[in-house]
Amino acid sequence: RTVGPSAKVVYAVNNEWLTIKGTAFDSDRPQMHALCSRIVNSSYFMGDIFNEGSRNIQGCTDKREQTSNLTCWKRIAINHHMTVVLNDLATQLESA
Repeated sequence: RTVGPSAKVVYAVNNEWLTIKGTAFDSDRPQMHALCSRIVNSSYFMGDIFNEGSRNIQGCTDKREQTSNLTCWKRIAINHHMTVVLNDLATQLESA
């Protein structure tokens, strides 16, 4: 018997990661709606207009987006992280 990977949503915040983990992804894909909702309802959520990753998380919370697959969720996390980094760099350059 093998153990499948857990469902999780990873969100970059203030030099850290907010990681919300669930149970086995393949046996309960609808849990992604609740996991995304926890991100959206946290004080860390930057809004669905911040980037595509945040828009996907909001869309999953609202059940406008499908729960997709773990590769897609990795892409969403990377998209959000890269936007946060670029935003931080732009902010540092403005103040220099």
